[in-house]
Amino acid sequence: MATTLHNRVEDYIGSNDPNIEQSDWLTAISEWLTATAREIFEVVPLERLAKVSPEPGDVLTTGYPLKGKRIVSVHNDSGYVARPYPASNKDIVKDADSIHYATDESPIYYIEGGSLYLVGDGAATAGKINYIETPLVDYDQTEIANFPTELETLVVLGAAIRGRIRQLSDRREKLREYVEEEEDMELASGVTAQINAMQAELQALQAQFQQELQILAKGMESE
Repeated sequence: MATTLHNRVEDYIGSNDPNIEQSDWLTAISEWLTATAREIFEVVPLERLAKVSPEPGDVLTTGYPLKGKRIVSVHNDSGYVARPYPASNKDIVKDADSIHYATDESPIYYIEGGSLYLVGDGAATAGKINYIETPLVDYDQTEIANFPTELETLVVLGAAIRGRIRQLSDRREKLREYVEEEEDMELASGVTAQINAMQAELQALQAQFQQELQILAKGMESE
């Protein structure tokens, strides 16, 4: 059985604090994985992401919603690639007397109100859009759909860093309770040692993450 992303995160930072409900911990891991994947999604070149794009979407004459998507390419039903055009000039491309008139063989698309519209032969037309969708990652997945496999380790690392920060916050809160309630100082000393060790581990994770980012950046420069 393939290892889940949740387990891969815990390989770095261990399991949740006993005071945290398991369901809350798993929900948090999903959020940390998603947040990191989306950060990477925004900086990776479109050409690289296009290799793992989902099936094309149908662009109707009523438009195509773009929320959470990066456009790779757009073409009409005749197979001609559309070029982007400013929405403010959309009427010009529908005017047969304009030099900017969009034909079936030279269609355009514009974005307005969060949706994409395709124009050809003076009117809205239908076609296809190739796109990359913003990642949404669940803790129990074994891989991230439509996302470069070689970047998954970076996503797991980023989630682990966020998880370690949460764990440190919980330990500091516990230490504060021990000190304020004047509990056994030996317990407080033990928590302090845990905090110091976890802080060192966090710094190591952050250094590893930055190293992986640099490798990614160099790889993108050579592509």
